[in-house]
Amino acid sequence: IGLMILEGHPNIKTVLVKTGPVSGEERVGEYRVVAGIPETETVHRESGCIFRLDLSKVFFNPRLSTERRRIAEQSRPGEVVVDMFAGVGPFSIVLAKMNKTARVYAAEKNGYAFRYLVENIRLNRLEDRVTAFFGDSSTVFEGLDIVADRVIMNLPHRSHEFLPAATHLARRGGVIHLYTVVRNNLDEKVRTACETVKSEGREVVAVSSRMVKEVSPSQAIARIDLWL
Repeated sequence: IGLMILEGHPNIKTVLVKTGPVSGEERVGEYRVVAGIPETETVHRESGCIFRLDLSKVFFNPRLSTERRRIAEQSRPGEVVVDMFAGVGPFSIVLAKMNKTARVYAAEKNGYAFRYLVENIRLNRLEDRVTAFFGDSSTVFEGLDIVADRVIMNLPHRSHEFLPAATHLARRGGVIHLYTVVRNNLDEKVRTACETVKSEGREVVAVSSRMVKEVSPSQAIARIDLWL
């Protein structure tokens, strides 16, 4: 089958089979090369942007392209945006590419992903408006004068742990986009998020939520939007 894919699509150089689930703190998948060049680094193009990445070392989901455009389209001129779990930069770079006056601060602690984040910022010529930070997003912005209009939290399995840090980054009137795993308990997740914000001395003045994608028959990814 791998050879047939290569024969029918000259632009494809490598065929991979997924051999294990996305796992670990870095959320990296397991793959095996079954045909073509034994290489797992590739270039992905999306929304007029270029992303270089290695599937065996970093997390990347092309199925979130519509979601990334949706967030970018919501951003307003001159916004300051914090991407707390930037990965190789898809949310940060698509938003900065579509919003020509936005200023984005992107954090990533996976060393491989951070290297690609820096490279992708350069490939898309956004060095003047997207700044990469290497480290844990709960502490990496401490001491910096960053007040965000929009905070993106795309770490569905652990995002709630970092909500206190996000709350202190967001300005009055700002919004936090919190992605989370739900199992028929979206209302509970919304309630917990609002309580966490309140415990940090802030108030949620408006909230909305939407299902982003199904990941299994019993689990889905949802986005909770919190306006402070």
